[in-house]
Amino acid sequence: MSAQFEHPPVKTKLIATIGPACREPKILAELLNAGLDICRFNFSHGTLEEHGRVLDTIRALSAQRRQPITIIGDLCGPKIRLTRFANDEAVELCAGQTIRIARGDHECNAGEFTTSYTPFVDEVPVGHRVLIDDGLIRLLVTEQRTDVLLCSCTVGGRVSSRKGINLPDTRLSVPALSDKDLRDLDWAIENDLDYIAASSSNTTTGRLRLASRFKGVSLRSQLDYQLTGDRPFKQISA
Repeated sequence: MSAQFEHPPVKTKLIATIGPACREPKILAELLNAGLDICRFNFSHGTLEEHGRVLDTIRALSAQRRQPITIIGDLCGPKIRLTRFANDEAVELCAGQTIRIARGDHECNAGEFTTSYTPFVDEVPVGHRVLIDDGLIRLLVTEQRTDVLLCSCTVGGRVSSRKGINLPDTRLSVPALSDKDLRDLDWAIENDLDYIAASSSNTTTGRLRLASRFKGVSLRSQLDYQLTGDRPFKQISA
C-alpha cells in the first residue's frame, strides 16, 4: 500500500545566479543545504578571474559534499538599453498609455523614449513586443513611422534611466555573439562548464559560431521567441 504513495524522482532543478551577495563559501554552502542544484554565471557582470575563483569554491564544495553541482555560463549577447531620463528621474507608465520610441539619443521623458540601438525604429515592426527592465514593463508596437515607433503600454510600472530592453519577437541585424561572448565561451569550455545559455543566438549564423567552438558537442536551442509565418522554423540543432 505504501508503494502506491511513493514520491516520483524530483525532476525540477533549482538554479541560482551567483553574484557578490552569494559567492562566499558559507553562503554557497547554505544555498546547497537549501536544495540548490545549478549555479549560473552571468557573464554580463564580473570578470573571468572572479568567475574562476567562484568556480573553484563551488567545485571544492561539490567534492567535499560528494554532491554534483551543474554550472551554467550565460553569455551576454547584444545589449539594448534606454537612454537617460532627464535628471535621472523615473517615470510611471500606465497600461493603455501610448509611448513613442524615437530615433536618436536625446533624453527620455514620460511620453517618448530613445534607445542605445541606432536602427531600433527601422527593425522593430508593428505587432512586436518591447520588454523593458526584464519584462516588468511591456509595450506593443502599434505603428511604425519614419523616425518613431508608436507603442501601447500593456503592462505599466516605474521606468528609469538605462534599463535593458528585450525584443523576443524581433530578429535584429546586430551580431548575436560579440567578441566578448566568444572570449567568455572559450573560458567556459576551458573550465568544463556544463551548459552554455545563449538565448540571443536565434539565427543560424550565431549558432554556427557557437558550434565552431564546441567541436562535435551537440547544441540544443531554447525557443524563446514567437514563430510566425514570415519567420519559418528551420534549424534548431547544430
